[in-house]
Amino acid sequence: MTETRATKVAIVTETDINIFQDCTELLNEFDVEVLINSNLDASKDAVEYVQNAESEGVGVIVAGYKKGSNFAESLAKVTNIPVIAVPIKQENDKGLDLLSSMLNGEESVPVATVAVNGIKNAALLAVQILSTSCRELREKMKNYKNDLKEMVEERDKLLRQQYEAK
Repeated sequence: MTETRATKVAIVTETDINIFQDCTELLNEFDVEVLINSNLDASKDAVEYVQNAESEGVGVIVAGYKKGSNFAESLAKVTNIPVIAVPIKQENDKGLDLLSSMLNGEESVPVATVAVNGIKNAALLAVQILSTSCRELREKMKNYKNDLKEMVEERDKLLRQQYEAK
């Protein structure tokens, strides 16, 4: 039996997928294929989807949620694929209850958790996880981080020039 390298990211969310546009765009910049399953009728549908994700070549699952349940944790229980939780802020809530709920998840059910609405960080973490078995992604991540470093250095240089001009 030949094993295929998992290079896809599945976004599984109980909320509007449009919230994940930045995530999908960033993953696309790294040429990572994105599979999407959103607005699920029931957690049962999400569990079934996740159970089949490995056979579809999925290497990381990004789980977005904005209800009080441990949505990402329930998915992590039924797969060996790494799960990244993204708590989504609701209009009248800062999302801190969701974040706390995920951070205090069940022992022996590992879930990586990013900040509330940390959609871009979820994408970057997914790429880093995938890059452990893909040299091409490792190089792309290295270049991405170098570009960020150069951007910060340029901003610092401009700020220093503005300060010194006063």
